[in-house]
Amino acid sequence: MKKEQTFTWTTKSGNEIEYILGCEYRDAFDEVIDGGWGGTISHKAKIIFTTRVSANGAQLFELRFGGDILRDAMTGKGFTDKTDKDVIAAGGRYYVAGHGNDNQFYVIIMPEDIYNSIAETMNDFENSFEDIVKEKADKLKTEKAELLKFIEKAENQNWLPTRLEYMEWRKAHNNVMNEGGEGYIPEAITKEALEYAKLRLEGLSE
Repeated sequence: MKKEQTFTWTTKSGNEIEYILGCEYRDAFDEVIDGGWGGTISHKAKIIFTTRVSANGAQLFELRFGGDILRDAMTGKGFTDKTDKDVIAAGGRYYVAGHGNDNQFYVIIMPEDIYNSIAETMNDFENSFEDIVKEKADKLKTEKAELLKFIEKAENQNWLPTRLEYMEWRKAHNNVMNEGGEGYIPEAITKEALEYAKLRLEGLSE
């Protein structure tokens, strides 16, 4: 799910600036695992902002940040004192800056009303993802609880076989108890399943 808003203004030097603010909620890292117990390890989901800045129809640069970093980038924090002073000297307080594909470093001064509109839109975008954030947090909480129960059950087993050992035992048990047909076969958590459960829990806890 993505959201996007476009802002435009004209600089004192006559350049037509287009500032496209995008926002999406995504998993920072998903790792698909396989083994005795398959699944996906989810690492820290984030709300990510993108900005594409163009002047007179030509794109200058694109930024991709978390919200706090992007807010800093519009008020001078994180850049050099010289850059900040140059912007103030040029009659601006807020700006967006970045390296273009031509390796040039661009500093675009933005009017205060544009900055306020962008900041307000960022807040609206973040708030619109609150339900997704809560749903994700609830899901992670449930997964963690299930994993802890699974790990506890595995560690309390009298026997913790490898996957191969369990499959061999399962076949032998079925031949004896069910005469090779269909019937009840006790389940057992394998070492591989326990290892992947611990790995998954570690990923969810990061």
